[in-house]
Amino acid sequence: MYTNNNSKKNRIDQIVPTKIGATVVVFILSIVMLHQLDAFQYLSQYSFGLFSNGMSDIKLLDGNTIKANAILATNSSQTTRPGLIVGSEPRGIAVNPNTDMTYVANNVNGTVSVIDGKTNKVVANVTVGYSPEGVAVNPATNKVYVANSGDYTISVIDGTNNTVVDKILTVDANFGNLPLIYNLATFVAVNPKTNTVYLTNEDADTVSVIDGKNDRMLTSPIGVDRIGQPGITLPAIRVGLQPHGLAVNPETNMIYVPNGDSNSTSVINGKTNKVVANVTVGNDPHVIAINSKNNMVYVTNFGGGEGITNTVSVINGKTNKLVANITVGSSPHSVAVNPTTDMVYVTNDDNGTVSVIDGAANNKVIDTIKVGSAPEGAEVNPSTNKIYIGDAEGPAVYVIDGKTNKVVNTIPVGITSAEVAVNPVTNKVYVTRQDEDIVSVIDGSNDRLLANVTVGFQPHGIAVNPVTDLIYVTNTASNSVSVIDGKTNRLIDTIMIGNRNLADDFEFTSHVAVNPKTSKVYVSNIDADAVTVIDGKTDRILSIRTDHAPEPSKVK
Repeated sequence: MYTNNNSKKNRIDQIVPTKIGATVVVFILSIVMLHQLDAFQYLSQYSFGLFSNGMSDIKLLDGNTIKANAILATNSSQTTRPGLIVGSEPRGIAVNPNTDMTYVANNVNGTVSVIDGKTNKVVANVTVGYSPEGVAVNPATNKVYVANSGDYTISVIDGTNNTVVDKILTVDANFGNLPLIYNLATFVAVNPKTNTVYLTNEDADTVSVIDGKNDRMLTSPIGVDRIGQPGITLPAIRVGLQPHGLAVNPETNMIYVPNGDSNSTSVINGKTNKVVANVTVGNDPHVIAINSKNNMVYVTNFGGGEGITNTVSVINGKTNKLVANITVGSSPHSVAVNPTTDMVYVTNDDNGTVSVIDGAANNKVIDTIKVGSAPEGAEVNPSTNKIYIGDAEGPAVYVIDGKTNKVVNTIPVGITSAEVAVNPVTNKVYVTRQDEDIVSVIDGSNDRLLANVTVGFQPHGIAVNPVTDLIYVTNTASNSVSVIDGKTNRLIDTIMIGNRNLADDFEFTSHVAVNPKTSKVYVSNIDADAVTVIDGKTDRILSIRTDHAPEPSKVK
């Protein structure tokens, strides 16, 4: 794509050579990655250049008389965008110099447009796989190879009749239950002399090799153990489906991850970064809190439907066995524990209440407190015995006195308040305001607003390291983690989790938890079914080889 015909940077005669020898067939495929649009160009044996501009049309340029007005193909109905109209978001482009046919991969449509070079007209649109990216031609066999990044396959098109004659799966069977969000099967190239096809797999750091004689893989199919987090090169710890509000027990160095679509909780050993257990709980487990003194783990089961719902599951952290399911209010969202009093507080999103569970009295609900419209986040300051509750539909944070189970204060913060975190050492409270891209800082000594810190898009999860006085915030709409210095209330770092370009479609940063003893930070990647580990000393993602989560242990 070029935007200024007179600029040195984008002059066409600097991109396409003006002379090509008649006896030499030149076939060049140059891939130019611009800031927001993918642009492609090539030369055929007739010295024509084609440009894909990412806007469903193709520009043809006469390479022998390269000038800004040398557009050969036009569309009479769109004078402001001359070119051949193909599919939506054309990406890869390739030419067969023997047949003078051009093939364009249309990423959104899942098709390949075929252009006849003699007439400069689209003569066919061939349906291939999902999100076709790269395309390559073997002129010797007249086969066209299309890399479908959305379903990890290669479609093989017979150039004589423009029909798909084969589809090659590049991954193994274990990918069947994983979300189709990885950058695999992206670009493809062919060696016509050896009839060998090469395919790049970005998120696996591999190249697949295919025998063009029989269209079979010469290399092994890609396994899930080769895959890291989508959009980044560093692997994460694979857990169950749709992980959400995770928690850490710093005393045992165990991390507990609720898997919403698996109805399970994965247990990760912080020393080995291995999943050591997967415990079946209730429907749509949402958020976890741990009593580090007695090693009891509390999991809210948010979802409705059949099965165990509107409950809190209790797991014995010593055995990783389910010991109880406690009925609470409607749609329990968050949970917080005061290890000093052994009291557990559960926000019930649908009926505006907080259930109080006495952990010392066989986990019985002893009180129900009316709080706001849709109570969401919950956190306890064990030093002051205050409980702070965020309201997803209200402009305030509610303060409960743990001695009386009464709401003693209402702190106005903004439009809404989501999750809450507390630093018991500094007596500061942190609240994510998801609709405003802000974290509010509250002074716990007087329950007054101290500061507002702008972070990433749609901040949700939040956690505090009381040792370093750093606050970690997951920004769900920008796939990042913001780091706030608690001493200055200033943003000091932003850590990308996955590709920022995927943030509109996939959420990789849901919740966050911190182990203050190891300074490790854990981020649940809800759409990647994984957990990212960050070194809190350097704010860098740790390289961890992916592991399969074990099967859920049976409820006894």
